[in-house]
Amino acid sequence: MTRLSTCVIEKVDYGVASLMADRCLFCLATLAPGPGSEPGSVSAPATGFESGPATLLLCDPCRRGLHLNRCPCEGCGEPLPEHRWRRRAGERLCGRCLVDPFSFEEVRAPLIYRDETRRLVQRFKAEAHLPSAQLLVALFLEASPVGEKEGVPDALIGVPRHPARARRFGFDQGQWLACELGRRLGVPVRRAWRRRDDRPQHELGARARRRIASGMFGIASGLPRHVALVDDVMTTGATLERLAQACRRAGARRVDAWALARTPPPWLC
Repeated sequence: MTRLSTCVIEKVDYGVASLMADRCLFCLATLAPGPGSEPGSVSAPATGFESGPATLLLCDPCRRGLHLNRCPCEGCGEPLPEHRWRRRAGERLCGRCLVDPFSFEEVRAPLIYRDETRRLVQRFKAEAHLPSAQLLVALFLEASPVGEKEGVPDALIGVPRHPARARRFGFDQGQWLACELGRRLGVPVRRAWRRRDDRPQHELGARARRRIASGMFGIASGLPRHVALVDDVMTTGATLERLAQACRRAGARRVDAWALARTPPPWLC
């Protein structure tokens, strides 16, 4: 049933996207093909996304409305004030990471979870809106190119939904993101599982998230040396940290955390 519902949604999205392939996903302005376009039309960005009718582009004004995480904490990806980003590499840390650092080798969260990015993620999670997800993945890869530092990971692992919740929503967004990134990067995907169906993370505070995350995940042993965990939004990092611990018990030596977006600190809201 889960596979059937996701396939139906994908076919509908494919048809709608084909009819509106020249429209901005947000404001529906016409996207011009390039320099020779009609006067008054909105030109598409110079760096486009992966071609195909399922991928919708943004016009330049809407693109500028997306908030990039330009000064992330090196330990957890939380946006930092610009003056703290001027420190030397290895010292660009938030207060939490100075006291109790995560075990991730690298964190990638190139977008800030607010405004248009927030709406894209919510449409993807709540409505299984795959064009929004395709656009988010394209933005992730464009803003945070993979392989620039330590190379491409040996495997990707999506942060899983509990099977009951995946059936309710019609898909598992973490697994979908891992498979889509794996397809584009040519990286295999390994599957983890969630042992408990806890309350939704957005209904919990930071302490409750850290508490319930203990013993939450399982994964088969024999993982390769370098893996990257994939999620839509990183909030406190507790969920990703618990999955990272499970991955290390299963044989991984380096664990990175990848999220499409990072929740902003209170001073940025």
